[in-house]
Amino acid sequence: MKISKESLCGLRLTRVYADLGTAHMTLKDRDLLEAAAENPSAPLTVYNYKYGFFIPLDSDSWEETKPELEEAGHSEDFVFLLGWCIKQAFDLMRFDCDGEISTRFPTHDW
Repeated sequence: MKISKESLCGLRLTRVYADLGTAHMTLKDRDLLEAAAENPSAPLTVYNYKYGFFIPLDSDSWEETKPELEEAGHSEDFVFLLGWCIKQAFDLMRFDCDGEISTRFPTHDW
């Protein structure tokens, strides 16, 4: 199948994602993400896998989502990190046990 330039008009085929270690979240954040992955009505859409999580980021709903995350018990560090990624125009957040550790953000031992 040949894809023409015209058939791609208006489609965004590439996405940008942040790739950080799970050390940038607390144990409670991890537990809440695992629960959210099983709950379609959770404040975040979360896809978990053996080594971490994928979280699609939506700048249009962040103002509504942020207080829901705080009320659910997510750490201030976690909420700040997601907000920062959204402001940087990332489309997806990947937390992986072997992901990058950034000195820009706090880390948590668990």
